[in-house]
Amino acid sequence: AFEEALQLFRAGRDGRGATNCLLCLKEAHTRLGDAFKASQTIHLLQEYYPEEEVWFLVRQLEADLEAARASGDRRKEADAHVAVGDAVAELDISSANQHLQKALKLRESLRNDQRGEAECYSKLAGLMVVQGEVGNALETYKEGSRVLGDVWREGSREVVTTGADLMYGLGTCYLELDQYEEAIKVLSRCLQLRMDVADETGEYETSNKLAVAYMRAGDVYKATEALKTGVGGEFVSETEHPGQVTGTSSLVCTLVNVTKHEDALRSIALHESDLAVQKAKGNERGEGQCYWA
Repeated sequence: AFEEALQLFRAGRDGRGATNCLLCLKEAHTRLGDAFKASQTIHLLQEYYPEEEVWFLVRQLEADLEAARASGDRRKEADAHVAVGDAVAELDISSANQHLQKALKLRESLRNDQRGEAECYSKLAGLMVVQGEVGNALETYKEGSRVLGDVWREGSREVVTTGADLMYGLGTCYLELDQYEEAIKVLSRCLQLRMDVADETGEYETSNKLAVAYMRAGDVYKATEALKTGVGGEFVSETEHPGQVTGTSSLVCTLVNVTKHEDALRSIALHESDLAVQKAKGNERGEGQCYWA
């Protein structure tokens, strides 16, 4: 049904409808343990990435940044740098990094914006992960956690969300570094924080990541339990359910492969965007580094 709907949306040039169908197809193929077809949907999703709309948004946000800078309000200027950095991150990672670094310096100068500082550290670390700098990302996530301090459910939603983002990032890095027990510890904390603020999307993503950590640590039962609030849903079990959902081991393997595929494509897209920027600047050294990457 989703494939038929996709063809209709594509024929009608309905990008939003096609994107939603592809996301559903990716989910369905993942649940059935078909990493190849899930990866194919990721390639198709790239066709509908609204690059022109994103650049239009970036230009608007840059105008807001200039207005904030002219007002002399450092808090507004820092917020504007973060907004531009977020918007441009998928197109120009170097520019995103520069905006986030400027936001961090501004927020540090305010001396009473620990959440804002921690948010900047979290976003900067995320860019490092994309570029394969996992060790540096881990230390940056740790610094963000140190700045933010202990996060409890009584904190504001923004503080709790930032704390959860940091825990998720730490868990991602620990997984990449094969430190599974540490990954389980911080991801479990992340999941609790996501639940505290009723972040269903965050719960879903964290549960999937936690399942991978449990599986790599050799605990199939807990991996299965984690998948029940993730991609596996109510039908997941250690054994196969033909036509409904694959078994825990196959499902975790598919999740890992699809995630790696997404990360690789994102990394390629970012390097291609950076290459275009370096060419426009006439920076031959920068061009060479992009080609090498």
